Amino acid sequence: MRIDLNRAAMEELKSLPGMSTARARAVLLAREKRGGFQTVESLAEVKGITKAYLRRIADLIEVK
Repeated sequence: MRIDLNRAAMEELKSLPGMSTARARAVLLAREKRGGFQTVESLAEVKGITKAYLRRIADLIEVK
């Protein structure tokens, strides 16, 4: 089961490999500021999320 970036809580995000508390917090703040993510790829625009890291977790996340 994939984690939905637009619905995941802090603990769900932190369950992703390599997702620190700081990264998860940045994702939650970006989601709130933007009103949600439109694509999985847009996660790379969040501070602390590199394209390499996004490739690492891409099969574990989704945007609904």
